[in-house]
Amino acid sequence: MPRPRKPTSESSLADQHLQATDALIKQTHDGNERLLQNIRAEKARDVERERAAKAKPYIETLPNEILMEIFKIVCEEMSGFHRGDMSKHQFRRPPVVISLVSSRWRTISLEQRELWRAFGARLDDWENTTNASQRSVFRRFLQRSNDLPMDLWFASTMLNLEAGPTVLHDALSRPHRVRRLAIFFEAGSAKRTFERLIKADWPYLETLEIDVGPEARRLDIPATTINSGNGLAHLTQLRCNVDFIRRIPQDNLSKLTTIQIEGYFEASFRKHSWSFLLSLARIPTLIELSIAGDLFDKPENTVQTTVVAKNLKYFRCSDVMVAEWMWIEIAFPKLQLLVLQEVDLGSLRFPYSVEDYRIQPRVHSALAPILHTLVLAECEIGFGPVPTRFLGFATAPVTHLVIVDQRDYQTDNVFDYLVSNSHQTYWPILKTITYKGDSDEHTPITSPTDLLGFLKEQKTKEPLTLRLCVDDDLLNERGTQGDSKHWEELEDSGLFESIDWEEDVIPWPRRNLFSNQSQNLFL
Repeated sequence: MPRPRKPTSESSLADQHLQATDALIKQTHDGNERLLQNIRAEKARDVERERAAKAKPYIETLPNEILMEIFKIVCEEMSGFHRGDMSKHQFRRPPVVISLVSSRWRTISLEQRELWRAFGARLDDWENTTNASQRSVFRRFLQRSNDLPMDLWFASTMLNLEAGPTVLHDALSRPHRVRRLAIFFEAGSAKRTFERLIKADWPYLETLEIDVGPEARRLDIPATTINSGNGLAHLTQLRCNVDFIRRIPQDNLSKLTTIQIEGYFEASFRKHSWSFLLSLARIPTLIELSIAGDLFDKPENTVQTTVVAKNLKYFRCSDVMVAEWMWIEIAFPKLQLLVLQEVDLGSLRFPYSVEDYRIQPRVHSALAPILHTLVLAECEIGFGPVPTRFLGFATAPVTHLVIVDQRDYQTDNVFDYLVSNSHQTYWPILKTITYKGDSDEHTPITSPTDLLGFLKEQKTKEPLTLRLCVDDDLLNERGTQGDSKHWEELEDSGLFESIDWEEDVIPWPRRNLFSNQSQNLFL
């Protein structure tokens, strides 16, 4: 047999060329396969997008009634008048945002003019670039709400409102379209704005809230009086600076049900401030009165008169002078909730019927015969048992006592005083006593043994229940100091209830139309 020949260099090159060609063909085939897969996947996505575009969103499948309810709830939750949160909600224009969710919601929203009657705007200097767009959106709300009176919120910080027209000026030029108006100034010039506000005729205005920040307390409020006649014929709720409310004619205050006043009177008017307070108490429709700050002066050598607050149910007061004289000069036949804040109980004055030691406390003869809740917030005990006994006489019908004391120092803690004098029963039909102290670890808390003894010694008509709201870590720390067994005994007694630190222990009446900021003045 012939011997095989050795491969030449030419044959080796040919083999390499064939191998390279095979690899290129395979690579091309793999690339084409991947390309084909990508084309198929993209086509599938196109089909899915087309199907999704033709299909109705889930929300579109709901009945109109449910859609409308959801729409209303979301609008209310985002509304500034509902939430009272100036920084988050009311400037989002909820009807505009929600109307973009689906075509059906847009149709529904445009048909429901009620949804377009609430509008808010922030008028800060750094947002002046959007002033034109704000005014444009406001005109859209005016149009879509048709002829309904609107609920309007406006806020500004360091803004000169006289620098040029804003959406606020547009609103003030249409007073007949306003039902609720809230204006918040932290600082800045607002004289002309207040002039327009005072002189305008407000035929449908029900709620007015003027919140003036600490840097703008001395607003140059015009000396002119708010337009009289029917200018405020429907006003029922008012929160404002005291220098503003005194510009309103008495006839225009005759239908108010809620008043919250704060700030300080001008020095020239303080000598007339007490008579002004009594005139407010005389308003026959007044149900809720809140006084934040030391606003009133009682002139010396004045004849004491008793004014009857006929329908006043809720009274919150942090004015020392008012708290001192209220029981002598104002009668409260229908008062149900009384909140005293930062008041020295030792300074309170009472009529002779209370201070006569021979008269024992009787529920039917109390100065507030149907008062059920008394709140003592940041109050001092003053001179000891005598004023406390008088306060108990005056408020004998109280069934719920709330004590809030979150001061850094508590030399005259009302709660500790009551516990240490457990042999005294100041409120004969008291059912619960709620105490909310400071979360600081140095807050004094009476021992559980003393607490249990206090609850058992109280000679109340029914067993007294203690609702204690203090920091959990502090209670645990006290438990490690040997009190754990006594705390367990207190909890097992059925006379003790631990409540959450975040709970609002003050039973406010139903939320009015003011912002949450107004409540913060009273804790």
